[in-house]
Amino acid sequence: MAESARLPRSTPSIDDSRWRDVQASLEARDDGCANLLRELFHAVPVNNFGVCKAALGMIVDQRATNPMACAATLVDLTMRFWTDTTAPIAYLLLMTLDELRIETTAYVADATRRQLQVLVVRALDGADTVDAKVVTKAMGLFSLHAVDDERVLAYGRRLVQNQEYISVLKLVAAFPALQWDFSWLLGQLVATNSWSMAEQLLKAAPSQNLQHLTTHLVELTLAKQDIKKAHKFVHLYGLQAAFPDVESWFRREALEKLCAQKKWSIATSFVGTDASLQATLYQYVAMAARVEEGKHPVWLGVDVEWRPLVSKDETCLASLLQLALADRVFLIDLVALETTRTGLDVVEAILRHPSVLNIGFGFKHDLRVLKHTFPDKTTFDVVHGLVDMGALLRSWQPSYTGRSLSDGAALVLGRPLNKKQQLSDWEKRPLTPKQAEYAALDAWVLVAMAQRMCESSDELYAGCIESIICDVPPSRPVTDIVRLRHARQHAKSASVMTQPRIADFVKLHEGKRIRLFPRSDLDANGEGASVRLANSLCILANGVPCVVVLPQDAKVDLSLLSMVLGVARKKVRFARPTECTSIFGYAPGTVPPFAHNVAAPVLLDTALDGAERIVLGGGTSDVLLEASFEALLELCHAPRVLPLAVQNDITSLQAAPQELKFLADTMLGRVAKWLRMTGVDVVHWDKCDEKSNMLIQATVEHRIVLTRDRKLAKQRQALACYVVLSDNIEAQFQEIKKHFSIEFNEETFMSRCAKCNGKGFRIVPLEEVRVGDDVPARVLETVTDFWACLLCAQLYWVGPKYSTAHAKMQEIFGDIGSQ
Repeated sequence: MAESARLPRSTPSIDDSRWRDVQASLEARDDGCANLLRELFHAVPVNNFGVCKAALGMIVDQRATNPMACAATLVDLTMRFWTDTTAPIAYLLLMTLDELRIETTAYVADATRRQLQVLVVRALDGADTVDAKVVTKAMGLFSLHAVDDERVLAYGRRLVQNQEYISVLKLVAAFPALQWDFSWLLGQLVATNSWSMAEQLLKAAPSQNLQHLTTHLVELTLAKQDIKKAHKFVHLYGLQAAFPDVESWFRREALEKLCAQKKWSIATSFVGTDASLQATLYQYVAMAARVEEGKHPVWLGVDVEWRPLVSKDETCLASLLQLALADRVFLIDLVALETTRTGLDVVEAILRHPSVLNIGFGFKHDLRVLKHTFPDKTTFDVVHGLVDMGALLRSWQPSYTGRSLSDGAALVLGRPLNKKQQLSDWEKRPLTPKQAEYAALDAWVLVAMAQRMCESSDELYAGCIESIICDVPPSRPVTDIVRLRHARQHAKSASVMTQPRIADFVKLHEGKRIRLFPRSDLDANGEGASVRLANSLCILANGVPCVVVLPQDAKVDLSLLSMVLGVARKKVRFARPTECTSIFGYAPGTVPPFAHNVAAPVLLDTALDGAERIVLGGGTSDVLLEASFEALLELCHAPRVLPLAVQNDITSLQAAPQELKFLADTMLGRVAKWLRMTGVDVVHWDKCDEKSNMLIQATVEHRIVLTRDRKLAKQRQALACYVVLSDNIEAQFQEIKKHFSIEFNEETFMSRCAKCNGKGFRIVPLEEVRVGDDVPARVLETVTDFWACLLCAQLYWVGPKYSTAHAKMQEIFGDIGSQ
C-alpha cells in the first residue's frame, strides 16, 4: 500500500499479520473483528483514517475470497460502532463501503436495512448520540429515506444550532423534496461567516427559488457590511440589475483605501467621472485638511513605569514616561532627564497643550507617582485635557465590567496585552528590547483604543475630559527625594557606543564627491538653496536590515516599502535605538547611507535624484556627511531608486489635473494598445512573473491598474484597481473611456511609442535610415519622413497602418474629422 510506505516502521502494513487477521474475521463474520479493528486504528500514528480505509478497501475488493461476506460484516461493524464517538470508526466503515465496487443491495439484507432504519430514526429523534456525519452518510449510502418529513427537518435544525453545516448540506441533498427553509439556513450560515457553505447550499436549492435566495444572500451580506463578499455574489449570480449600487460601493472601498493612505493624486485619477466617488473624495480631502489645520484634538497616550518596591521603606520613583501618538511612541528616560535643563519644561508643555487630549488608564495614580518623584518641579502639578480610559470604555459600552487595560484592549482591539514585563527593573539601563516594546505598547494601545471607540462619534469622549490637580504632599522631605534622584542618575550604567567606521570609509573613497564636515559649519552658513537635507532611516523588514534615504521633511511610506521589499506590512518597522547601534553601527540621527555594520541594501527616494549636494548623518552627533546623488548610487550597498515618501500634499489637488496613468494586466492587451494609440500613458503587463510585482510597479509609478480580475482588486497590495466589467473588447474600451473622460485629440494621436510607451520622437534624416537595415527597401522607395522614439529608438513612418488606426479611432470616438 502506497500510504504505508511513507509511515514509520511501526505502522502496520497491509501485509501485517494483524490485517490478515482482520480479513479472516471479516470473511468469518467474527465478533472479535471489532476489537481488532479498534486496536489497528489506534496503532497507526499518522493518517490513521486514510490508512485504515485503504487497507479495508483492498481487503474487500482485491484479497477477500468472499467479498460479499466482508462487506456485510463491515455493515454489522458500522452498527456496532454506531454510537461510539471516541473514534470515527463508524464513519470510516461507511466511507469504505461507499468506495467499494459492490452495490449495497448485494450485501445489505432486508433485516439489516430495517435495523439501520431504526438506528437512524433514534439518532434523528435525539435518543442516541451519534456523529451527524455518520447519520447523514448512512441515510444516503443505504437509501434510508422512509422517515417522516418533520423528523428530518427537526434534525436539520438541531444540526444548524450545533454548526454542523457539512452534515446539514448532505441532509438537504439527501432529501431535496422537503420544505427546507433555505432563507433561514442562509441567514444562519452568513451569521457565522460560513460563506462557502452558503454557496454550496444554493447549489442544492430548487431552481425556482434560486433568484430569491441569491438576492437574499446579497442582502444578508450587505447587512454585515461586507462589500467585497456582496460584490462577489452580485457578479457570481448575475444580480447587477437588482443591486446597481454594489459596484460603486466596492469602488468606494478602494477609494477609501487610497484616502486612508493619503494617496491623493492617484485617488483623483481613480474617481474618474463618477459623481459619487468624486463627492466621497471631496469629503475625505476636507476631513484631512481639517486635521492638518489642527481643528481636531490629537490623542496622546500617557503611561508611567517604575521599579517595583520590595519593602515598605523604599521610595517609589518614576523611571520612564511614555508618550504615544497614533504612529509613534516616545520613551522618556526620567533617570537621564535629570541631566537636561529643559526636558521637564518640554514635558509640561506637551501635557498642558490645548490641542492635545491626554488619555491614560488610572493616570491619577501615575500622576501622584510622578509628582512624588519630582516634588521640586511644577511639571506634574496639573494635567489638562485628560481622558480616563476606564471612563471612556464605560461611555462606549455601559455594560463593560473589565478591570484592567488588558481587558479593555481585548474588548476593543480583540487582543489582550502581554503584561510579563510589568514587574521588571525599570531603572536598569539600557532597557531590554522586550521592556522597550512593552512600555511603548502600553501607551500606544491607549491611542489605538480611543481612536477605535471614537471613530463613529467624536462626542463620545466629551463627557470624559477633565483636568487633574496633584496637590498631594510628598511622602518624604523634598531634599531626600532629590538626593535619591541624583544618586540614581549617577548609578545608571553608561551605554557603550560602537565606533563609527564612516571616517575610514570616506578616506578610502576620496575623489568620489563625499566629505565629512562639522555640523556647526552647516548651522553657521545656513542650508543654502543647493543643499538637500536628508535622513538615513534604519528599517527592519521581517528582521532583515535595510536603509531608506529620503528628504528630511518627508516621511517614508511603509506600506509601499513593504510591497517593494516583498514582506507583509506588519513585518516592516523602524529599528529601535538599541538596534540602530547594534545592527547598523550608529545612533539614531547620525546614520550615514553607507559604511554600516551589516551589508544593508539602500533605497533612495526619487526626490533626491540628480541632487549635487545631499547632507546626511555623519556617524556622530557633531559631524555631517555631504555627497552627490551619483556618489550615493556608486557607494551605497545594492541601491534602488524609488518614490518612497508619503504623499500628503492636499493642496496639490487644486493644481492642474494629474495625467492619467494606467497599467493594464494581461487580460486587456488590446485595450491597452488602443489607449496608447490615443496618447494615454498605459503600460501593458505581459510578463509571466507574479502579479504582486505588477501591483508594486503600479504603486511605485502611481498608476491605476486596469483588470478583469476581481480577486486581484481585493488583494491588500492593490491600491487603485479599476475592474472592467465587460467581456467585449470594444465595450471595455468604451467603459474606460467614459469613466475616465478620455477624449480624442489629433495632437496626442500616436504620440506615444507603441513598443515602450515612451513619449516623444525625433526626426531621423533619411541618410541615417538608409545606413541601418531596420526599414525594408520598398519603404525607402516611397517614404522620406521617419521618426524614432526618444527612449527605445524604435523607428516609425506613415504607412497604411496609420490610416487603419486612425479609422479605428473614428469608429470608437465617432466623427472626429471636425477636431
